[in-house]
Amino acid sequence: MKSHDFIIILLCIIMFSCGRESEKMIACGVENPQQNISWLAELIQKTEDKNADIPYVGTIWLVRYKGEDIFVSDISPMRSASRAYYLFDCAGNDFKPDNSDGFNKVMEKRRIVIFSNWEH
Repeated sequence: MKSHDFIIILLCIIMFSCGRESEKMIACGVENPQQNISWLAELIQKTEDKNADIPYVGTIWLVRYKGEDIFVSDISPMRSASRAYYLFDCAGNDFKPDNSDGFNKVMEKRRIVIFSNWEH
């Protein structure tokens, strides 16, 4: 490959990658649900409190299940042995899927991480 061919290919890659807007997170009809859904923002803020006696750690996923946006969280106190999942609808109410096997399959394949404070 000639050097000018390489430069042309490189310029094309740069041109097509620049200016491309990243996909915006929209859930429950709002952009940036981590900031714009009050109960969700409060949950995230709780995990970011560095002065808390017991730090909270975990992850929040967004799952689209039967046309509804559902938030799944495993956030719990760091000293807790619990690793349960908590499911919430857009209003922050507990959500119970009508078919847990179907929900688990959706969770395995189509979840989107919207927050995590786990240190890897």
